[in-house]
Amino acid sequence: MLPRSRARRAAVFETRIQNSQQRRLLLIPVALSFLFFLALLRAGSAPRVTRGEYKPSLFAPEHSNFASLTRLIETKNVLLVEEKVIARHRGERAANVYFSLAPTRSDTIDVVYKLKHVEAKGVTRLVTTELNKEYTETASARARQPMDLGPGEDPRAFRFRNQTWCLTWYMEGADWTHFIVNVRTGERKSLNGCVSGFRGKNWIPLPFNDTLYVAYRVHPRLQLFSYDINASVCQLIGSRDIEPVTEYRGGSNGIIIGSDSMMMLGHRTLSPKSHQPYVMLIDMGTLRTLIIDVRVESSTHANFSIFDPTSLWVNKDGTVSVGVTLTSDGPWSKLYHKNCSECWFTMSVYSMRLIDGVSDGVSVP
Repeated sequence: MLPRSRARRAAVFETRIQNSQQRRLLLIPVALSFLFFLALLRAGSAPRVTRGEYKPSLFAPEHSNFASLTRLIETKNVLLVEEKVIARHRGERAANVYFSLAPTRSDTIDVVYKLKHVEAKGVTRLVTTELNKEYTETASARARQPMDLGPGEDPRAFRFRNQTWCLTWYMEGADWTHFIVNVRTGERKSLNGCVSGFRGKNWIPLPFNDTLYVAYRVHPRLQLFSYDINASVCQLIGSRDIEPVTEYRGGSNGIIIGSDSMMMLGHRTLSPKSHQPYVMLIDMGTLRTLIIDVRVESSTHANFSIFDPTSLWVNKDGTVSVGVTLTSDGPWSKLYHKNCSECWFTMSVYSMRLIDGVSDGVSVP
């Protein structure tokens, strides 16, 4: 046994250790609270744009028509922020490229893409499969082969009457042949008879309420026709004189904004090596349009000069997403043919946001 004096000193020392440990434990929540407070201060002072900022502005009741939407857009800058890279190909001789996405009501996403192969002759083939919310193939899609939709280029997927369709085209002779195809059944419907004269490409599907419109020119004035899917009959809207193709080309499908308007994203062909995005508002009653250049925030975009929007949709939380294909700025012969050193493609999803600032708009009466 320890002498009383030594036992007393040992007990005092043990008590001091216990008190010290208790004080340390008490300091932990205090330190965590202080760090949390600092984080809140930094978050409040840092300038940032959140995904939800787009919802209360564009879809607010006070912006329910083309006139009010125009006033809103003209006082903002449209910003696209990269959120997810779906696929990336570098120097590959065969790859699936040019994704176009169409979310369904069952929380899945129908995607259509084209198969690129440097040795392939003729038209590329279109393929469709199903993705989940993380933009990877669903289990059911992995269990079956992707569906071959036949020949086509640069697909534009869109939803119409609870089905997913795809507007696409391919070169035939001296012009482009156009059609829509049902991505689930493979049913094809030709659109060639809807336009007389040079058809061109980069047409835009505009499903507005229960009518499918297709725009075949966007600038200097919007030109479109309506298409009855059941009867396979189209009707031109407005003038039959076809405008020449300008630097403003088509891109994504259109989505309904407000009671009388639609919105789509396209690309400006500044040169064969430079495509830059723009957003267009459309008054579906008068066909007046407003074209706004778009800013891009992306580390990927810095290395690419061809930026092609391919799809557009509204999420359940009211935010807006854009499907984009980025292509390297090399000659097209290097992208698809013998020399594949510059076959660089990136398929990404961007969120669309409105930020303060006055935009540069082009209003077309």
